[in-house]
Amino acid sequence: MRRRTRQRSATDQPAGLPGECVVPIRGSKHRLAARVRQAVRSRLNEVLRGVGSALIGVIGARLLNLLGSVIIARTASLAQFGAFSLGYTFAMLVGQASAIFDTSFVRTYGVSRDRNERRALVRGQLYLKLAVAALLILVGLSAAGVLSVHVFGKAGLEALMFVSMADAAFFGLVATGAAFFQARRQFVRYSIVLLIEAAAGAAAVGAYAVATRPDALGGMLCYIVVDGTLAAAVSVLLYVRSRGPLPRSGVWHAMRRIVRFSGWLLPAQVVYIVQRRIDILILAMFVSFRSLAYYGAAARLLAIASLLTGTLSGVFVAEASEAIGAGSSLRAYLAKARMASVLTVGVIVVVVILAPVAVGIILGPQYAPSVEPLRLLLVGQAFVAMALPSASLIIGLGRNGYVFVARVIELALAVGAALLLITRLGPSGAALAMLIASAGGALFTMIVAHHLVRRASTTTRPRP
Repeated sequence: MRRRTRQRSATDQPAGLPGECVVPIRGSKHRLAARVRQAVRSRLNEVLRGVGSALIGVIGARLLNLLGSVIIARTASLAQFGAFSLGYTFAMLVGQASAIFDTSFVRTYGVSRDRNERRALVRGQLYLKLAVAALLILVGLSAAGVLSVHVFGKAGLEALMFVSMADAAFFGLVATGAAFFQARRQFVRYSIVLLIEAAAGAAAVGAYAVATRPDALGGMLCYIVVDGTLAAAVSVLLYVRSRGPLPRSGVWHAMRRIVRFSGWLLPAQVVYIVQRRIDILILAMFVSFRSLAYYGAAARLLAIASLLTGTLSGVFVAEASEAIGAGSSLRAYLAKARMASVLTVGVIVVVVILAPVAVGIILGPQYAPSVEPLRLLLVGQAFVAMALPSASLIIGLGRNGYVFVARVIELALAVGAALLLITRLGPSGAALAMLIASAGGALFTMIVAHHLVRRASTTTRPRP
């Protein structure tokens, strides 16, 4: 039989007040969902554009910094490039450690909505980083001789150590300029600041290499001139941008807010930065500048592979957070992420095979002894790639304490293994120590992620 269909009449519509235009509830739900989807899509596109602009700036700056080191490596003697590697690494270590206040400033500026309060935060951050820069320069004046003779055991490095400390101070101010645009979500300008600093440094080094055969001190002086000039420009910019009425609490209160939020981030940041740079610093205590040049060249080339893992890290964190927020299976996320991680490991394996060709083309045949340390460092980077899905899952779950513990394990393994292996194997011993540290941190991270996934699946499993 044919089913009778009842014709919908006007009386079937929901009743409203006289003169009121009544909209069906079902239709209003569909329109509301469409508006929500459109708003989310627009917001997502905006975020992706910002992330893309920031990635372009970071990747471009790293490649330009690598270009500056390659110019020094190809034009200076091996001993001078070894000394330059030590000074450059020391400057980056100290400069990045002071960047912890930039992270706190970005967060504090973002949660503040009052315009006057934001001006106070900008002024407070400027004063704070100026104080840090002055402190670094004063410490460099007094500690340069101690670092040269008693720490690294190499006389004649006093000027290089002081210039490295001063460059770290100026670089910290330039990073604050980039953080200002990052806090305002002006990612194109953020990238421009990073690219200008790196491009100007590479250009200064290139001009210096054309004029004369460079040495370690001259190479670092190129960077200190560039960073000092940009630091002065950033200071003027931040002072001008913070002019205007300030809140009653004043700049001092803004500085206290920035420092207070930096408290819990400081140990994690310091451990992470020291773990990444400790190999060259320990190696410099036991080997000549010539051997240090081979390892420094390998460490600089490793930056190319770390760009790949660093980019994937941000992608994996976003995917893990999305899976957790949507209530999806964490095992499914790990399966997909590990496939991408395996592909990354495959790319690293190809680079390991082609390492002699890459060293010969980029640095020249005189750096052939850098191939073995480079291969060991790349194998360590493969362990990092394998642990990326697990580390991103831990961050997505908000269990950042485990990440800090992994960093401490890596640092302890790196220091212990380096002290044991460098005296026997030289630069290859330092690279092997970093491989052991990366493998230990990766193993711990994957075990913790497996435990968290099992516990999540147990708590969400339906009871019979």
